[in-house]
Amino acid sequence: MPKVGSNLQVKTAAFIATMGYAGYSPIAPGTVGTILGIPFYVYIARLHYLAGGAVILCLSVMALWASIITVNSDKKDDPPYIICDETVGFLVASYMISPSVWSITLLFLIFRIFDILKPFPIGFIDHNVRGGTGVLLDDIVAGICSNLSYHLLVYIVTP
Repeated sequence: MPKVGSNLQVKTAAFIATMGYAGYSPIAPGTVGTILGIPFYVYIARLHYLAGGAVILCLSVMALWASIITVNSDKKDDPPYIICDETVGFLVASYMISPSVWSITLLFLIFRIFDILKPFPIGFIDHNVRGGTGVLLDDIVAGICSNLSYHLLVYIVTP
């Protein structure tokens, strides 16, 4: 659990990094972070693709800031309660894909597989990029891999 000091910046960063303290879930906090991305996905998908991309970029910058501050404050590398990275990673995975029960379920599964198994280059980033940057970057790359895998799978399966 992070030691949140009296510093407003540290408290704000911890609130964002843990997605409103949902990251303290005793069961599968990373999965919780991914699930929290679903309402954002449904909202962002309604926007023009450039506006949606801008929103994801802004959320990524905010998550990066929160992750860096929280990792530095807690002096832990990639603590499990930081889940904003999973939320942002899922948003990257879902970028420019129309939401439906099918797409949400498939994207959720693909993203979690990439995030848990961490194949190259995700695992390389996870092991070599330290601090808050590494916390977020491996999930953004997992999101990119998930998005590409989703499109490939739809292309193969769809007649």
